[in-house]
Amino acid sequence: MTARSREVVGTIGWALFVVACGPSHREVPFWDGAWDLGTDGAGEDVPGDVPGDADGDADGGSDVSTRQAVFMYPGLAPTERWCTAPVDQATAPGLFVHEGRLFAFHNALVPPPEGNRRLMLRTADLATLTIGAAVPLPVDAYSTDLSGSGDDLQLLAAGRLFSSYLLRSPDAGATWTVEHVFTSGTNSGSCRYKVPCAFVRPPGEHRRVLIGFDYDTRLFGCTAQTHAAFLDAGTWTEPVRIADGAPAGAFATSAGIVAASSGQVVLSTDDGATFAVVPGGETTAGRLAGESLAQTSDGTLWLAQTYGYALRQVVMLLVSRDGGATWPERLVLADEPETDAYFFGPTVTATGLQLVVAWRRGAADDILGGTRRCSAWVTQSSDAGETWSIPFPIADAALDETVTTVVVATDGRTDGGGWTFAAYAVTGEGIEWDFRRVCVTPLLMGLAP
Repeated sequence: MTARSREVVGTIGWALFVVACGPSHREVPFWDGAWDLGTDGAGEDVPGDVPGDADGDADGGSDVSTRQAVFMYPGLAPTERWCTAPVDQATAPGLFVHEGRLFAFHNALVPPPEGNRRLMLRTADLATLTIGAAVPLPVDAYSTDLSGSGDDLQLLAAGRLFSSYLLRSPDAGATWTVEHVFTSGTNSGSCRYKVPCAFVRPPGEHRRVLIGFDYDTRLFGCTAQTHAAFLDAGTWTEPVRIADGAPAGAFATSAGIVAASSGQVVLSTDDGATFAVVPGGETTAGRLAGESLAQTSDGTLWLAQTYGYALRQVVMLLVSRDGGATWPERLVLADEPETDAYFFGPTVTATGLQLVVAWRRGAADDILGGTRRCSAWVTQSSDAGETWSIPFPIADAALDETVTTVVVATDGRTDGGGWTFAAYAVTGEGIEWDFRRVCVTPLLMGLAP
């Protein structure tokens, strides 16, 4: 253990119990240095067996470049893990870094006499990693996005039933109030379930958010849709549908307002009045198992995807360097046959030129869509995607457990003193999916060989 790791252990102040997070990494096949892409191993363009490349037909024949990520550094190694006690039945982790502080959220049972579920928050000073006690927030929800300036914070949270919430804290997270409630706005009956919501970044004169709804199509069941709302003269507008699929993120760029969902990339060139699908966004719903959108400080947009094609599983970043107007680049982070693994729930975060991507890797014999025996993997780039650390497993589940969610955050420092963090939820397998614990781990990035 490094001196910095010992400092973390010595200063940590969680009101949590440290528990085992499943078996050791020996049960997870380690990255073997090659993804069997049919390349020469030099990072050249992948031939036409990858959807969306120059020789494929997924993009209508456009000039799209697909390349394998260059892995040059040892994997991100966990220093220590801190987990909630199983009696808390914690789930739905969320991690955000804001102005030198880590904000770690999860949903959990509140101890008696209240005894119900709440959104919980712990914060840490990144200078010392001293983490405070849990603060219950006034909603039963899970965090989806955090924004703010100084001590004035805004939090979006997805409700467990029919509402999403906008919460505000004037004191850096010490106290919170509900500023606005976004209701489902549908009378279809059986769906009306909120899915993740996100701020449009950077916050402008009119604050804008994306809100997801599940709608009952009456023929094919519940389908996710992305809606947008904005603050106009102190009043939130009624959410308007802009895309199919659950929201993944949005940015105001030189091209307009670009928004990504689990089904499409859409772009507005008239300040959000209308949105059009971006050709080449390659977010075909049939391929995706989840995604998220991030932007590095050079203006490049990164869209994370996992999908299957030709009996293979892929983790990939789609890249746009013109504000989301075109998406001509594909960066492959993992490609394995379905006989070895399934990939689920990727997430990407960016600070400065630093990128962190995490995903879940499921057992090959998992025919239930990732409901058991999933582990969490992570890789990081400090130079805007030019080179990466070797993908590394940071968490496993026991034989009767699964990692159901993994999220990451970074403070963006590349001087050797920065931190990357990962949080993941562990539940039991099977139909009941009983909540068990949420774990947070600081990650150390290896140095160049």
